[in-house]
Amino acid sequence: MKRKFSNKFNSYQGIVAFLMTRRYEYESMQKLADYADQFIAVVEEIKSLNDKTTKDFRSLTKAKSAAKNKMAEMVSAFASAGALMALEKAKHELKAEIEVTFSRIKYAKDAVAIKIARDIETLLLDHKADLEEYLITEEDFKKFHDVIEAYDVLYKTREKISDMGVIDTQKLETLFFSADKILKEKMDRFIKRLKVSMPDFYSHYFQARMIVDL
Repeated sequence: MKRKFSNKFNSYQGIVAFLMTRRYEYESMQKLADYADQFIAVVEEIKSLNDKTTKDFRSLTKAKSAAKNKMAEMVSAFASAGALMALEKAKHELKAEIEVTFSRIKYAKDAVAIKIARDIETLLLDHKADLEEYLITEEDFKKFHDVIEAYDVLYKTREKISDMGVIDTQKLETLFFSADKILKEKMDRFIKRLKVSMPDFYSHYFQARMIVDL
């Protein structure tokens, strides 16, 4: 949740706590009780949407990071074996092309890291027979490919989640607009009528409202 939303949401929660704690004072006023329920429902929807988006994004980011580390380890190990083979067989151009470190993969942008990994895979497959004596087997190539594909899937999924985050931000803007509308057009106007009859309730409500409008 963006900072501008986060600050206002915290203020909303303060109003919700006030309305729920002091509901006994206004529950006989059907209009005010309805307005309060409408506001509380919108705030709950904001919380639910934010919690789901945050949880999905964090768990996927963690899984992607682990997959990238695994890919970086395998790419650098395969590249090292390939560079040794190229050195001993005087394949100097190949050696220059496949020398890739773990850090280069780990800290590269996602799309770049995947491209490097795929390029190394292609280069090494072209010299598969030469690599057997360096302990890179057909099964190893399969595992290598699967690790790259696994990371690619997570990367693309996270990009989709990021795009969904844009949609969720638009939903949040709509919900915040609805919450403000309930406060300004309904609750504020109704509670102003209570200034004389319920001064303490009136005062505490508008103190909370001032925080929202800062």
